[in-house]
Amino acid sequence: MIIADEPIEYPHIEQPDILVLMSAEAYHTYRRSLRPGGILLADRDLVPLQAEDRALAVPATRLAESLGRRIVANMVMLGALVAATGIVRKESLEEAVRTSVRAHTVALNLQAVEVGYRSVRE
Repeated sequence: MIIADEPIEYPHIEQPDILVLMSAEAYHTYRRSLRPGGILLADRDLVPLQAEDRALAVPATRLAESLGRRIVANMVMLGALVAATGIVRKESLEEAVRTSVRAHTVALNLQAVEVGYRSVRE
């Protein structure tokens, strides 16, 4: 995803400033593309980090499973991303969740965001 204040003319990222990895395959494919000094967030239980990786390892899938739905691991990771980077305000993320997920899943998704956010802040 590209986040910018100005129009995005080329929607391909060659050296991301932030890289979020939630699978071993993504790790092996994209790990080396991270800009030097960039931020790497990875699902602790699914991504085989190397000793030299400077990464924030978040147990996103495990935390999602503790909420009863593994499928919200991405929302856990979004909460962690916002806590780690401040790229958007937490309230903005919560509003985006409220307006973009199915009504019957809003509470679970907001809970997942909060769990991910707290996992980094604590």
